[in-house]
Amino acid sequence: MIRAFLILSLLLPLVLNAQTPFSISSQRNIHLPQGLDNLSSTDNHLYAYNHMLVSTPISQHPLPPLQPDTLWANIIPDADYIVRNPHDSTLYFTRRDPDGTTNLYTYTPQSFRKIHRININGWQRDICHPTFSANGKMMIFTSMGKVGLGGYDLWCSLWNGHRWTRPINLGNTINTPGNETNPVFYNNFLIFTSDSIPNSQPGKHLYAFFLREASSIDEIIFDSYTVQPLPYPINGNGNDMNIAFHHPTSQGWWVSTRSGQKELFSFTGQLDAVMVSGIVTDIHRRPLPQATIKMMLNNRIVASTTADGNGHYQLLVLPNDDYVLQASLSGYFNYEQTLPVIRTTERILISSFPQNIQLTSLPLNRPILLQDIFSQGSDIQLSPNGINALKPAIIFLRDNPLVKATISVYCDQTNEEAFNNMLIEHRINTLHQHLHSYLPSDTQFSIINGNITEQIDPSDTGANFIFITFSK
Repeated sequence: MIRAFLILSLLLPLVLNAQTPFSISSQRNIHLPQGLDNLSSTDNHLYAYNHMLVSTPISQHPLPPLQPDTLWANIIPDADYIVRNPHDSTLYFTRRDPDGTTNLYTYTPQSFRKIHRININGWQRDICHPTFSANGKMMIFTSMGKVGLGGYDLWCSLWNGHRWTRPINLGNTINTPGNETNPVFYNNFLIFTSDSIPNSQPGKHLYAFFLREASSIDEIIFDSYTVQPLPYPINGNGNDMNIAFHHPTSQGWWVSTRSGQKELFSFTGQLDAVMVSGIVTDIHRRPLPQATIKMMLNNRIVASTTADGNGHYQLLVLPNDDYVLQASLSGYFNYEQTLPVIRTTERILISSFPQNIQLTSLPLNRPILLQDIFSQGSDIQLSPNGINALKPAIIFLRDNPLVKATISVYCDQTNEEAFNNMLIEHRINTLHQHLHSYLPSDTQFSIINGNITEQIDPSDTGANFIFITFSK
């Protein structure tokens, strides 16, 4: 497992759990001057098409540069995409033939006719970027079919035991007047690229929907589908498209333009996860931007982010664990909440877990009165009430190392000024010892004699209180 990984300045780090970190990085050693299409993970290699079939072994991070493929160049000339059926490992490939149509072929080395064109029940249109379900009996591909919904659509064909059935369009819940391309199975989900999903950001982005193993056309037609965009940072500010997965190493690759040009990006981790999200506010329900949010598991940070300008945050984590959600912001108490995170449905790739956060604070630049801090009479020891009253101040200082506290001690035990001042000095020493026992050594606080600073005349009232003022 990769221990060190590059986190781009444009991306927020995500960690799915302590064993399998979810990290995003740019494969900047792989240049794409003319783009890259038809990504696929086959035979422990990443394949793609860039005017020719190119590949690189999936053996290290970052990937070695893509090179013209020499393994298949002479065996299946002009192939622009290769993929294996996971059920029987048959190699399928596509290529554009002289008539301009992209056709589907199989390569079977044991067969007399090693290369065989697949005739899908009279289908005369393109068959691009096919992908197969786990049992190998469902094939999804993209094509600009004659009866499609506009642009490239996703189509499905089933294996009936002898041949592939006539393709059906996956319908207008998935297909749009724009283009849906580059489908790939990820467990029980189909992930694809689209440039026209309703209520989405302009441009190309990656989407997912649950697609069960169907044995009949009716099961596909009458099922309900929920299309979900992949979360940030996979879908970013630019175009994100054309994803491929290597399940044995929990890796994936896709093409993104978030940096202003086409780049190959990669991730390590799992996508079938839970998105914990919400709004960070103060006690008046005002959003708090820039709060730091962390998800902890076994005392380790497994996900972290920063609340945006509207106080919104989201964290991607694996399900079925008890996490500790933490939030912090200068000037506020740290927040901590245990969350038992579970997936609420298996039909959504990223399950939602809403959790709003409310941060509390102590006022800045305004004196806070604490009474009966010391025991009765001339005692210099803190009272039980005083110890409890000081706890919030101690926690607040510990949570906010940039905040300073000024503590003014007042005492009017007798009508003798010298005695009152002597008692205050002893009590100041007691406060110093108590605060130092709970606070880091670099905590900023000062304790002063309030009787002297405000020139209070003794009057034998028995007053016993302090004022604490916090400031940045």
